[in-house]
Amino acid sequence: EAEVIARLGHWELDLKKDKLFWSDELYSIFEKIPRQFIPTYDTFLRMIHPEDRGMVDEAFQHHIRNKIPYDIVYRIKLTDNRIKYVRGISKTEWDEEGMAVRSVGIIHDITNTRLNELALRESELKYRQMFSNVSLGLILFEFTDEGEPGRIMDLNPKAQEMLQKTLLEILIGHNQIQSYLPICGSSFVKDLSYIDADICSFKSGIIRNDNDILPVQVTLDIFRLEKTVLGLAILEDITLKNQYEEERIRLIQQIEKNLAELSILYDGVRNPLTV
Repeated sequence: EAEVIARLGHWELDLKKDKLFWSDELYSIFEKIPRQFIPTYDTFLRMIHPEDRGMVDEAFQHHIRNKIPYDIVYRIKLTDNRIKYVRGISKTEWDEEGMAVRSVGIIHDITNTRLNELALRESELKYRQMFSNVSLGLILFEFTDEGEPGRIMDLNPKAQEMLQKTLLEILIGHNQIQSYLPICGSSFVKDLSYIDADICSFKSGIIRNDNDILPVQVTLDIFRLEKTVLGLAILEDITLKNQYEEERIRLIQQIEKNLAELSILYDGVRNPLTV
């Protein structure tokens, strides 16, 4: 029953007689019926995925000949072409002459764990590709237990360009986000961190080398991941926007001034005595 719960079967191989024993759970893992299938080392090898078969055989032969530990993860291919992932561990007994006489081992069905790992790896790869290729600056950071913005965990190449620092320089140096985006310490952001998920947007300035300030529009996505509160700061360089806005305001002021002067001149034309 314990083997069934753990999805783990055991085996024993008499190397002198070439006789292999499987436990009931091992038959279940390979989806074979005990009375209809006689396990041998050769039939076992044939059930291993073709791409892994040579690796498994070589590892086992290396184990019994050179007394090297045998602990390996590989794929098995079932009769309907479904794939399972298993972990095999073996120990061997040798006689006085150093000849292997008996091997025992376990095979653990780790399919679900392995598939979850592969799905997580694929998800992380997609995240990394998105994180690296986006044209906006991205800074991922965590909040302290007190709800204050704290340690920077990651930032993409665009954010590194904005901060004029590499990720490594930040991780081993000043890694607190307030050192670069001090507005994150404001009280309204602190309150937001206690909500499961929230988004706010504001203008700020990134403190760069020589205290140079880069104006940015910040969209802050705050969310809870288990017991940790994380923040993702999305940064847009608004230097040109600010310049355009300043130029727009200057032009409006100039136009208003010109209109006022024209109005005075127009009144002078209509009423010469008032000029």
